[in-house]
Amino acid sequence: MKLKYGQIFEVDKVEDLPQIENKNDKFFTCIGGDKSFQCFYESKKLSRADFLEKYNDKLDSCLEPIFEDKDILIRQDVQFAIPGFYVIATKQRARRILELDKELYAKCLYMASIIKKIFIKESIAQNIFIGHEEHFKKPASAHIWVLPIYGKEGINAFDGSLWNYMDKKNNFSINKPQILAVNQKMKDLISNEIKSNINI
Repeated sequence: MKLKYGQIFEVDKVEDLPQIENKNDKFFTCIGGDKSFQCFYESKKLSRADFLEKYNDKLDSCLEPIFEDKDILIRQDVQFAIPGFYVIATKQRARRILELDKELYAKCLYMASIIKKIFIKESIAQNIFIGHEEHFKKPASAHIWVLPIYGKEGINAFDGSLWNYMDKKNNFSINKPQILAVNQKMKDLISNEIKSNINI
């Protein structure tokens, strides 16, 4: 099969995708569609942030941003269908957190703290991980993520249990209604929380 940039394949497992012949291309995999994943054929030269910007109008509704301003954008994680698993991405591209403006990094942490505060206050989740991700050797943007832990599972970021939890909870067909519900709730509550605090 000859693949073209922009082609979208919907699959339940990424193993079901057609084989890629060009080593400079890849599938950007996102939760969404009528199956588990929407997979977009594109060049490896695109960072994930650039990909999301380019294909924003083709993404599933569960990936609509819950907050956006001139500096940052917050949306559901595109690969793990865990309700409330949010990525705080900056519009300033940086491979390393230390490359971000200090004020911008502080703003990201502030938004992460707001999300965590709402999760706890609204009893969405009581245990929340806040972390960051960096990619050094490929086109990528560093970002902050906020991951709620549902239930009473003992999760440790350093012993593999965190990734086991993420894999176990990653079920789009089951979780989509809750993802949409949490997103809508968070849109309203984040807006209200910001209005009640200092301007950012």
